[in-house]
Amino acid sequence: ALGAGFAKRRATFRISEVGGETPSDRAIAANAHALARFAALAQECGIVPILVPEVLAEGDHDIARCAQVTERVLRRLFAELAEAGVALDAMVLQATMVSPGAASAQRVETADVVAATLRVLGATVPVALAGIAFIADDADGRIARERLCSLNKTMPRRRPWPLTFSYGSALQQPVLQAWGGRSDRVLEAQRILVHHAYCSGLAACGAYTVTVEDLLETFAVPIAA
Repeated sequence: ALGAGFAKRRATFRISEVGGETPSDRAIAANAHALARFAALAQECGIVPILVPEVLAEGDHDIARCAQVTERVLRRLFAELAEAGVALDAMVLQATMVSPGAASAQRVETADVVAATLRVLGATVPVALAGIAFIADDADGRIARERLCSLNKTMPRRRPWPLTFSYGSALQQPVLQAWGGRSDRVLEAQRILVHHAYCSGLAACGAYTVTVEDLLETFAVPIAA
């Protein structure tokens, strides 16, 4: 009603096993150029572009390899955006946090992910960017919320952009599982949706803890029909 419009374009980058060459420089360049061209066209039409250069979590790569690939992707993307004349203060980056692959044997703490993510973003993302919305795709959302909250509790100079979530499977899956297509489960599914949205909002404000989430679950008030 206020005239805001958004359009999203996604490009995926799969990390090969150690010693592999995926993603190649050519693949990164082609996708970055396509994303930048899309953003420029969207802004010409008065639409805010949401760009998703998604470094996939698939694979057994460690956090250092993820950081290396993510930095390459973002560095080329913002070079293409500058070349295309895209206004960074009128676009949103949907990014992935820097972490080991889903099949990796490496185990990391929240602090490791936060440090690696901020280092890569600080080295590649201009301060002018309007905001970053992270992809949250773990099973119950708690790990992602802990990480987002920790990011938002760091010193402001290390995170000059608003940091939040792009609400994906971490928000949707628990709701869909609770609902299961049954009319008698709609209110419970709605309650779970509100719960996850509220907890994710706390994380975006740097005020989330697992203890708070447990308390909210314990004293949850059912939604009236």
